[in-house]
Amino acid sequence: MGRKGRYDPEDSQKIIEETNEIINDDSTYPFISYLSDLLAKSKPSDDAVKKLHDCIEKVAVALGQDSTDVFRALLAKLIEEPEEKQTFDRLLEMAEKFTAKHE
Repeated sequence: MGRKGRYDPEDSQKIIEETNEIINDDSTYPFISYLSDLLAKSKPSDDAVKKLHDCIEKVAVALGQDSTDVFRALLAKLIEEPEEKQTFDRLLEMAEKFTAKHE
């Protein structure tokens, strides 16, 4: 494992594969476009992105669900928030609360 807060090549490859899987799923496309806007607007740190990824993985395992579905559900909830609350930090906060419920 690499230094703390850094992705090792295995993590990066897994994220790339998951991202490609999501992009190739037409039902997810609106979420991808929303997410890229969100990332451009919020510019989260690598640590924040990793933290979100870890939260989603934990919830997915706890629920026996696919992490893509968990992520999609979180994005759907964020989209319902008022415009000014639609930030990456808010998404991470929601993911952390969701994770805490399932630990």
